[in-house]
Amino acid sequence: MEVQDTVTHDTTIGELSRLCGVPVRTIRYYCDEGLLEARRSSGGHRVFDDTAVESLILVRRLRAVGLGLNAIGDILSGRLSIGEAVDAEQCALDAEWGDLARRRASLDALSTAQDGYRAHAVLVGFWQRLFAGATSTEVFDRFIEMTVPQPPSQTGPAHVVAYAELVALARQPAFAIAMARQLWRFEPSRISDRRGLVTGVAEACDMALLPVQSGEPPPAGPAVDRFVDAHAKARRDADSPPFRHALIANAGADTDPAIRRYWDLFSEIGGETTTVGSTQRWLYDGLRLAAA
Repeated sequence: MEVQDTVTHDTTIGELSRLCGVPVRTIRYYCDEGLLEARRSSGGHRVFDDTAVESLILVRRLRAVGLGLNAIGDILSGRLSIGEAVDAEQCALDAEWGDLARRRASLDALSTAQDGYRAHAVLVGFWQRLFAGATSTEVFDRFIEMTVPQPPSQTGPAHVVAYAELVALARQPAFAIAMARQLWRFEPSRISDRRGLVTGVAEACDMALLPVQSGEPPPAGPAVDRFVDAHAKARRDADSPPFRHALIANAGADTDPAIRRYWDLFSEIGGETTTVGSTQRWLYDGLRLAAA
């Protein structure tokens, strides 16, 4: 709305409202927020000078394009240019969108977890995509028993929420990337025998199972050697100090918070303290300590 009137005298709040098409209560709010300057008449009423119309129209237009009051205040005071204010507002909006997306994903996961079969299928699908033919059906089914908890028979909120968190993790691309890094370790393009690697790592985990369950510290030994040998042979390489260093240097996924959270939830739901995740960490710690 373009305003043709020119104000050359003190303007009351009612007149300013009529000229600009802005409710009186909104003008009062803008004054309280410091966006409009006003003074008090002898009767105690707000009055405005001849710049108020232009200022209020600018505020209204900036609000219409999506700028917040703080950003508008910075523009009017000269602290920020319009371009700078827009950039800052876009960054804030991106953060809000990210928060909303995470909330929506969490709600979707919680909805999925209401159906135990559907939630279980999401987790199985996650591991199927990760292995992508790198195991036989028999080995994969055995692996699923150790990595995907059965949906809780109890329908209490705590059980459903824990399973929902697993589902939410499985749907996050970043989590899939981290799990792939833990599985394949480094230079996955060099791996010529993925089935052999998975089989060898599974054997190393089996060898480490009893020490992990008994709480023994991770020493250098047969389990760690089998773990390294599996990775080396899958890349047509040999177990050597440089190769072990490469395994250690590319083991960041072992300490990834999301991966740790997955296995913590697995333990919470299934009641098992020894998991594939804890065994993998034990092997990594043994490898790292042996190289120290």
